[in-house]
Amino acid sequence: MFSWKDNNDIKYLEIEEFKAEGVTAIFTSRQGGVSKGCYESLNLAFHTDDKKENILKNRQLISETLNLNHLDLTAAEQVHGNQIYIVNEKDCGRGALAFDKSIPGIDALITDKTGLPLISFYADCVPLFFL
Repeated sequence: MFSWKDNNDIKYLEIEEFKAEGVTAIFTSRQGGVSKGCYESLNLAFHTDDKKENILKNRQLISETLNLNHLDLTAAEQVHGNQIYIVNEKDCGRGALAFDKSIPGIDALITDKTGLPLISFYADCVPLFFL
């Protein structure tokens, strides 16, 4: 179901079955970014103590790898609740440049809009992807 990809030193897992349906769904590894110390190297999360400029650069790197505009990345606050938000064009880029601009009070994002990239973050939670 998953296959490892390595592009410009960025390593990530891609869900092959989604790709076959025209949807790109990936899980990044920590390899290929610019963050240092405990966040080394591909930290994409603003809700950490990593430097904002590192996170922005990492988001640019993964976006370039996937042929996306990092300014279009759309994120939820992820509050460990059960609220789901339907993302549409007006939400494009919410949370792309700052955590406080993420969609508040939401854990899950869904969309049916082509080219609207969603981003979410996991440590001890299990991500669920539906197509």
